[in-house]
Amino acid sequence: MNEICGVILAAGKGSRLYPITETIPKPLVPIGDQALIEYQLDILKQLDIKKCYIVIGHFGFEIAKHLGNGHKYGVKIEYVEQKEPLGIANALTYTSRLVGDRFLLMLGDIFFEIDNLHSMMRLMDERKANGVLATKAEKDPEAIKRNFAVLFDDDGRVRRVVEKPAILENDIKGCGMYLFDRNIFEAVNRTPRTALRNEYELTDSIQIFIDLGYKVYYDNVISDDLNITFIQDLFEINMNYLHRNSINEAIGHNVELGQKVSLNNVVIGNDVVIEDDVILTDSLVLADVHIKSGSRIRNSIVTRNNILKL
Repeated sequence: MNEICGVILAAGKGSRLYPITETIPKPLVPIGDQALIEYQLDILKQLDIKKCYIVIGHFGFEIAKHLGNGHKYGVKIEYVEQKEPLGIANALTYTSRLVGDRFLLMLGDIFFEIDNLHSMMRLMDERKANGVLATKAEKDPEAIKRNFAVLFDDDGRVRRVVEKPAILENDIKGCGMYLFDRNIFEAVNRTPRTALRNEYELTDSIQIFIDLGYKVYYDNVISDDLNITFIQDLFEINMNYLHRNSINEAIGHNVELGQKVSLNNVVIGNDVVIEDDVILTDSLVLADVHIKSGSRIRNSIVTRNNILKL
């Protein structure tokens, strides 16, 4: 059996994060002292996965520039470009000739907190499964309705996945992380475009996969997840990062701080210049920002071109 590899789908435009995504791709938005996609590479490293294919599109060159060949993350990275933005299942097809027998797939715009991903591997082996969905026992019904529901038999075998369900039968939520074998591409190739969005949806592919008779199980390995869809999501996850780590500030690389700079509950990205006599409170400063002397900024996200008041 070939060694398991990772696949990260990072080609989306993140249009609802505009104007932040006007200058950077969504997978590079900061969470504390790392970019979002770096946390996903950390997950691969924890699983001793040595190879990762990243599907890029919007500002993909920025992702490649930031991550390089993956050497500093302990993962060898290769980049694959999605030619047109035709949905998640379409993005996955670009890796069909690259991955081995099994691969761990992650959506590149979700921040995951995991319990024990190794249990997904064990479940795949023990049940001789073709796929395992990483799931969460979700307390908030509305969160399931924004994602997808997972319906299953008594033995945990998945029978249906329902995108954005109106009615819930249980509290199990799909979370955008999956372990598949190569047979998933048979289902992906049979997936039609949706009438509403004119895209190829991965949940449709998974249902086809199940209907073809392949064995798919679920595993509640996700303790928390946040899809960073809106600007407020990005702000809150960074403020929570500071609180969770009991720190007052998180400062990136190559940051220049002037005299009499006051930082209170602040995350600062890479390559930032902050001049003298600046007060920053409860704020996120993105990379490549220059803050002028005397600035007073509170409850904001600071980009190269804007101060976004929250």
